[in-house]
Amino acid sequence: HADMPDAVVTSNKAAEHDILLGPGHLFKPDLSATPWMRFNVAYCGDERVFAFLDSQRFAA
Repeated sequence: HADMPDAVVTSNKAAEHDILLGPGHLFKPDLSATPWMRFNVAYCGDERVFAFLDSQRFAA
């Protein structure tokens, strides 16, 4: 998302709620900032994941 140039901030906030999100820069060869992130799809059944992501949509 253009309003979120680096997923690290969101990833750190998620960790405060015991939610693990992998900031996208960890998956890029040059480790450059990116708004993309990864998470284990096995946790998609956990409502906390989507509630957290939804709460962050307008937090920027």
